[in-house]
Amino acid sequence: MAKKTKTGDDADGGDKNPPQNWTTMFLDLALFTRTTDDPAPFCWAEWQAQVTMDVPPWALRATPAGTGMSAEEISQALAYARAYWAAGPNKRGAFYRASRRKTSQHSAGHEAIAAYMRKRVRTWKLNSKVDAHLEANNWSVYALASPDMTQLPSPERANGAIPELMLLWFGQNTNDTNWELSEAGWGFFKTLLYITWARWRMHLGREKRALRNAEDAVEASKRKLDSEGATPANTRLWLKCMEVLVTRVNPWRERLRKTQHAALVEELEGARALLQQDVHAPEVRKLSPALRAALLAVPSEEEIERCIARIDEVLRAAECEGVDLRTVNVDLSTWLEGVEEYKKLTIDEMRQWAGLPSAHLPSFNHKIDLKGNSNPWTPEGRQALASTYASPLTPFWHQWIGVTKIMDNAANKRNTIRVR
Repeated sequence: MAKKTKTGDDADGGDKNPPQNWTTMFLDLALFTRTTDDPAPFCWAEWQAQVTMDVPPWALRATPAGTGMSAEEISQALAYARAYWAAGPNKRGAFYRASRRKTSQHSAGHEAIAAYMRKRVRTWKLNSKVDAHLEANNWSVYALASPDMTQLPSPERANGAIPELMLLWFGQNTNDTNWELSEAGWGFFKTLLYITWARWRMHLGREKRALRNAEDAVEASKRKLDSEGATPANTRLWLKCMEVLVTRVNPWRERLRKTQHAALVEELEGARALLQQDVHAPEVRKLSPALRAALLAVPSEEEIERCIARIDEVLRAAECEGVDLRTVNVDLSTWLEGVEEYKKLTIDEMRQWAGLPSAHLPSFNHKIDLKGNSNPWTPEGRQALASTYASPLTPFWHQWIGVTKIMDNAANKRNTIRVR
């Protein structure tokens, strides 16, 4: 069994609550591995191959071109690092906390290193690298959250990932005879897990709030159907709210929301059956009277087809088994997921951002045959699109979000993969 790791000011009877963050994690590793001049892990080939070739600002050979910092900021960062290392095991935590004050002579150095770390952690993709490795071993927010979605087990639960990470990033086997290096590595990765857990706890809180908001929105849409009656706008609102809720529930369906996921799918299947005039389908009987009335009152064949198409899209997403990312032959660390940063955008704002004069997407048809019975490239298909039964091709909001994400990634030279 590995000896309990002591990191930062907890070593040698130091600070009872040592700071655990990106800055101290890297500075401690350089100190404990006796590589402060050319600091670990940056000087190790394994780290350079897996993560980065950077030279940090606390290295003697740091340059403005290599760090993206000014010569003055590098000097301040190096002075800060030396003072941190010189503070001794009992005082490094106090030094770190004091340096965060504006009155400290090392506040500029502290901020220079902190700003460097914030930027570099993003460009190195450390969070996604760690997440991909942990998820491959079934350690994730979705696998570990408590039933009420308020807690995660302690970070020690994932200590089993440390030996593989240490070998992958440091080239260091935990069974090697270099005890000092092994202890330093364990300290580094235990702090890394602590940071990861803190980030996961925030993510769990956001997920729980988002689920609650989505559930409330669905209930509010149903109340609107009860109070205002069956209008096309109210029906579309219910469908949109259901789409959001299914998206939110889907990652949790295997553990904490299995029953809820099944009920949502059943309700959507009932709505689709009713729209298709299959009033005797067993799923239809479980729909509320107000919802049944709303679906039966959809005013036109065109609107019915649009609703069915949207329900089918939501159901496909709900029934998707997902992709085992461990079988995809790409470097997962170069991929980011999510479109949260666009959630407040309207279609018109996205259109303006893309520089489009109208809501029509270039190279797309202006009309669509909602029945989908004709190939638009054939004479019959072109005739169908020219008929009075064809509908304007108007992408949904979530489809605009996808287009915006792809264009944003392309403009910033980021990879994009679309998985259904």
